[in-house]
Amino acid sequence: MRLLLVVLLTAAALDGAEGQEKTGSHIIKHKKKGSQIIEQKRKGKHFKIRIKVQKESEWDEEALKAIEWGKVKGEHFLVYFVAKKKGSEGQKVSADLSGEKGFANAVLRRSERYYIKIPNGLGYRRLSGFWTWDNRVKIYVYPSNVALIKVAGRPGWSAGATDYTSKTIFGHHSGSEEEFLNNILPHELGHLIFRDFIGFTGEVPLWLDEGVAQLQEGGGARRRVARRKSLEILWKDRLLPLKDLAATDGKCLQKQMALRAVWEFYIQALSLVDFMLVTGGKGNFEKFCRHLRKGKSLNESLKFSYPTSIRNTEELEKEWVRYITEEK
Repeated sequence: MRLLLVVLLTAAALDGAEGQEKTGSHIIKHKKKGSQIIEQKRKGKHFKIRIKVQKESEWDEEALKAIEWGKVKGEHFLVYFVAKKKGSEGQKVSADLSGEKGFANAVLRRSERYYIKIPNGLGYRRLSGFWTWDNRVKIYVYPSNVALIKVAGRPGWSAGATDYTSKTIFGHHSGSEEEFLNNILPHELGHLIFRDFIGFTGEVPLWLDEGVAQLQEGGGARRRVARRKSLEILWKDRLLPLKDLAATDGKCLQKQMALRAVWEFYIQALSLVDFMLVTGGKGNFEKFCRHLRKGKSLNESLKFSYPTSIRNTEELEKEWVRYITEEK
């Protein structure tokens, strides 16, 4: 089973990851009606994040087995939501699940939009009848990150996972529903669409996979953030050489407990893919991916797709650094 992690780094989380090392940060935590609100003030900026609080015991092994799934159907997607959840003694718990079906319908509508938008943004041409009938993508939406982490075996910083073999997405919306719709969902669909096009036989580093997925988040705002943050990482002399970035795989990332190191990998991955699209446009990027699908190496694919600008990984790294240092 092929599973891929997702890191969700909002603007507040990005600043928070760095703020742990800086002085002058002020963090307040308080609870209100089943939610935990984390407020952070630093250098005149104020961030507030609301997180739904659920006890881990509410999602013990027995409770997970006792979930009754509801389902809404679309042309290309099946969205599963928790219709009923029972406790370990067989008693229905107090969790309010009344809004789950409505949210599942919102997920379905947004997924159908992304089905068209994401391939177009990458320059991919898809045949009609893709992901239909028995080949529809399955999306399981949990109301709790605790449940997701237990089901998919993800680290605490993971917001979702994708099983490529069964075309199944696992996610949760305990942060906020808009966060799921605007970030987690398009990220995961980006993984599936990218891998459907490129396959698994070629030389595809994790930074490329994750960079493409992150491009789909937040309507493009993350691209600007990634370029600026990559420059900050460079100034701190923490920019990963491309050979080290390419050597980072999923297992390595799962074992990495330092949030800052994970954050830096994802930021650089997004910035690199953004640079490739800006430099050669969708046409050259699609050609690059097509060569990878045919089994060509990264250097060969770059040479055939970007013959006058980034003909190998050394030139890619050099021109990318030039690109981020020109950030205004």
